[in-house]
Amino acid sequence: MTNISAVMITLNEGKAIERTLQALQWCDEIIVIDSGSTDQTQEICERYGCTFIYRPFDGYGTQKHFAVAQASHDWVLSIDADEVVTPELQQEIVSLFASRSPDEKGFRVPISLVFMGKLLRFGDVYKIPHLRLFNKKHGQFNSNTVHEGIVLQGKVGNLRQHMLHYSYESTSDYFTKFNAYTTAGANELFKRRKQSGKLQVWTRLPLTFFKGFFLKGGILDGYPGFVWALFSAFYPVVKYIKLNELYKKNGQPFTKGLPILMYHKISDGQADSLTVPAETLEKHLQHLQQQGYQSISVKELLAFIDNKQPLPPKPVLLTFDDAYLNNLTWAYPLLQKYHTKAVIFLPTAYIGNTNEWDGGGEPLMSYPQLKSIAGNLIEFGLHSHTHQNYKHLSAAQIAEDVQMCQKALTDNELSYVAALAYPYGGRPKKQAILNEMRQIFKQDGVRLAFRIGNKSNPFSFKSPYEIKRIDIRGTDSFREFTLKLKK
Repeated sequence: MTNISAVMITLNEGKAIERTLQALQWCDEIIVIDSGSTDQTQEICERYGCTFIYRPFDGYGTQKHFAVAQASHDWVLSIDADEVVTPELQQEIVSLFASRSPDEKGFRVPISLVFMGKLLRFGDVYKIPHLRLFNKKHGQFNSNTVHEGIVLQGKVGNLRQHMLHYSYESTSDYFTKFNAYTTAGANELFKRRKQSGKLQVWTRLPLTFFKGFFLKGGILDGYPGFVWALFSAFYPVVKYIKLNELYKKNGQPFTKGLPILMYHKISDGQADSLTVPAETLEKHLQHLQQQGYQSISVKELLAFIDNKQPLPPKPVLLTFDDAYLNNLTWAYPLLQKYHTKAVIFLPTAYIGNTNEWDGGGEPLMSYPQLKSIAGNLIEFGLHSHTHQNYKHLSAAQIAEDVQMCQKALTDNELSYVAALAYPYGGRPKKQAILNEMRQIFKQDGVRLAFRIGNKSNPFSFKSPYEIKRIDIRGTDSFREFTLKLKK
């Protein structure tokens, strides 16, 4: 029999937790991480032989992450203090692990809601699968403050029998949790730059109720089904009302999108589609500062995507393609002068030589020169190895090119961020090749890929491999630059 650790987090769960613990006695250990209970929670847990640890609460994801880390065994069952493993589910798990550890690295457990004393069998609360049983060598909780989840590497299976969720002791208990969850949810959305218009708030309640009660069959659960559909319809409305209050309280300083500016060559006076005069670049940097923009790095963008840190109120990301020597001569001093961060995307086969595109003969920086400017302001990303248009390559050819680019940077001991800018902005046209390319990026550790789109990006990227950049041309007037920035 493979050993299994049950883990949970608690705060004043004395009324419900004994029922949960009674149904977990088959587990090899029970880990309870408590954030300061003042009722009988600790006494009950110790009576059932639990390992009881105090930890200040700093978010559901981080709290559960800590709980999993305390488990003695690889296989972990994550359970809430108001959930109960049915005898049928216990038998299914025991049988699954009776002879050996399964090939799967995790299992989704169906969870059903018991509300107002009734098991709701319709709507969207009956046997809803959640990843709860997993091997911690292959997965862990993310750090989300709310709506936390397990990130797992490996095959995931599905169990048939369910857990029962006794979430609310009374209407008062429901609204106590309702208030806490809607506040936490609004704070999370605010941090993630999500916004909701008043029209969306006005229409959400009736639409959500109609969907839950009629379309999803909540009406078949009788009076408890009606109350649940009604309460559930209020939840997103109140969350978004609180979100709008946060924006009002903070003066709504946030921009609606992230502008990413794409530069190539910088000159002492020449201007063409790919070449911006240094004087013009300085005007751009001055304008960004005057308008309250703050430059960010790709590392900061990744930290925002991973929900580890917020972005400034008006972020902007500056990118330079191809590592032209004139970037060192003309751009870098201005970036230093205005304390502006930027990422330079490197076509590694040409570092220290001259380009063979756009007319050719333009010198690129060498590795020693790149290392001389690496630091707080400048970071480096991938721009292919041979500067070929990925639009015309197979997935295997793209994989080889990306790996050669990464190897060249590693061999030359130059640190780089997990981001790639497509040469010429080109990607495969066929969906199958495009999907295979994205899978290759994931396997090779490429987190982001930048194209040309001439629009700001919403903060919830639809695809991390289709991030749009605004093409800044030397032939643009200053007014055209400001208009591009506003878009």
